[in-house]
Amino acid sequence: MNTTLYFVRHGHVYNPQQIVYARMPRFRLSDEGVQQAVEAARVLKESNPAAIYTSPMLRARQTAGYIAREHPGLHLHISSLINENYTPYQGASYTEIAKLNGNIFSGVLPPYEQPADMLHRSLRFIAKMRQAYPGQAVIAVTHGDVLRVIVRWAMGLPPEKDANDIPFPGTGSVSALVFEGDNQALPELKVLLG
Repeated sequence: MNTTLYFVRHGHVYNPQQIVYARMPRFRLSDEGVQQAVEAARVLKESNPAAIYTSPMLRARQTAGYIAREHPGLHLHISSLINENYTPYQGASYTEIAKLNGNIFSGVLPPYEQPADMLHRSLRFIAKMRQAYPGQAVIAVTHGDVLRVIVRWAMGLPPEKDANDIPFPGTGSVSALVFEGDNQALPELKVLLG
């Protein structure tokens, strides 16, 4: 029996100051983000999930809320394992980040995260879901950097970012990882909504 984990990137965020909001509170979906969440919910309507999980961040919880509307009776579970990247650039302007050529990981030391750190906690989440819901489907709403390292892992690629090898997951995107039984092989990756 296959276990399917649907990973959704939250919808577009209202961010008029154009800053790296990361784990800052109160960053909500924009009108466009609401439409993306509704579309993700439509795509996942027939997925028959056993559970819906979300990052603690408002934008992810809002996206998960739209998805949950299509699955009455399911409550949202919050997991810090799929939370946003922990970065020292939180609050920095996009202009400042552009000066780094988008490389927010170079020279970053603990307690802040590298891609391998995000992958480590994401794999813990995946293992927990496979153990708790074998042969079932689970929906998880997360963030772009986290989803990127998950997709890279499923493709057999290292977690480090390389702007040229795979596209960055778009807001509102839906990717499915299909695991065959309790096999420890890499899952089949399907992009359902780009």
